[in-house]
Amino acid sequence: MRHRNGGAYHRPVTSRTATLDLARPRIPAARFARPARDGAFLAGLAFAFLIGIGVLPFAVDAHAYWAANPLDPYSGAALADFDAYFYSPAFTQAIWPLHWLPWPIFAGLWTAAIVVAFRWLSGLWLGLVMLLPPVFIEVAMGNIHAFIAVAIVVGFRWPATWAFVLLTKVTPGVGVLWFAVRREWRNLAIVLAVMAVGSLVAFILIAMKRPNLAARSASAA
Repeated sequence: MRHRNGGAYHRPVTSRTATLDLARPRIPAARFARPARDGAFLAGLAFAFLIGIGVLPFAVDAHAYWAANPLDPYSGAALADFDAYFYSPAFTQAIWPLHWLPWPIFAGLWTAAIVVAFRWLSGLWLGLVMLLPPVFIEVAMGNIHAFIAVAIVVGFRWPATWAFVLLTKVTPGVGVLWFAVRREWRNLAIVLAVMAVGSLVAFILIAMKRPNLAARSASAA
């Protein structure tokens, strides 16, 4: 029902209208967020394209992922080496088909995927987020943090994605304690089971192709 007040009609305030009003951005800059988001997204994809055709020599961190031998990823790896690989063999084996791509194409696709990840994570505010130094550096260097962030966000609905975190940077995997604190034992078991299966498959693949290396890894453990 509408009420007349001074010649104008006004909607009654209900829980629904109050929710809709709160959902509307009240920041003056919000009107520019959508074009800024679209512009930042296109600029990020253009940046990835230039890397992909070899014009820009960025995505240097991703080179270690591309160059790692899936069956012997730690060969010659040392701290501060340019192509040192220190993640689980399961990760480099998971992207095995991408190793066959020429480096510039791999770098371009990797960078584009990072841009898409930040687009999904930040939503309407991508234009602002892309101006933050850590985010811009992440896009330029081609590390794995954006994908870890996606895995963490998705992991609260599908816990299996936390295995990706534990099989890469490891340290952010402390977040799985969330399930333990909340006594969500089923979700915690899913994470640990997927991680165990991924590790086992990686070990079997190495053992099939490099039995001596697998034996050394087993004895070291």
